[in-house]
Amino acid sequence: MGKHNVYTPEQEQFLINHAKGISRKTLTDLFNAEFGTNKSVRTIKSWCNARGLYSGNDGRFKNGHVSWQTGLSGDEYKKHFTDDSFKRSIKNLETKRKYNIGDTVYKSGETWVIVNLEPNVPFEKRAMLKRRYVYEQAYGKIPPSHRIIQLDGDKMNFKLDNLYCIPTKYIPLINKNHWLTDSREHTLTAIKWCELYYAIKERDSK
Repeated sequence: MGKHNVYTPEQEQFLINHAKGISRKTLTDLFNAEFGTNKSVRTIKSWCNARGLYSGNDGRFKNGHVSWQTGLSGDEYKKHFTDDSFKRSIKNLETKRKYNIGDTVYKSGETWVIVNLEPNVPFEKRAMLKRRYVYEQAYGKIPPSHRIIQLDGDKMNFKLDNLYCIPTKYIPLINKNHWLTDSREHTLTAIKWCELYYAIKERDSK
């Protein structure tokens, strides 16, 4: 066996732990992101097959197929990576250029969803911040001069109960007072304070 195909005990255990239920392409991507390697799908597949580690599928999407990432919270998703490998996986996605509608892309520290494939237009015209996309899919168009925030401050938590629509005029107050924390209750209290503040301000201006 060539030096290129030698695996450390840690790498072998990683393949054993992750081999079942995912495609060899996904397994290879996870492996390379985890260890900073450049293994080919063929190499990983050959190693697994030689040890009877089969994915349990034929590599084709079935009706109702769900990606291994679907439903994972930000913390659960990150558990598949070390800090360094997570950064590398994001960087790889940032440089991706061939997209499909619905693809998730990580860019400038934010998660985006591709919503159209118009050529020769800025990325921001072809993609929507995922928090906005998820919110609009559930509740419809976001009103003008409003934005979506994640109540727990986790930019990878897109659960509906973590998304909140607020007027953009609240943002300077929230940022100035450092009210957006990892506490949902703290953030909600801050939003209610802003609502009261602007209601009193509007009343006094009449």
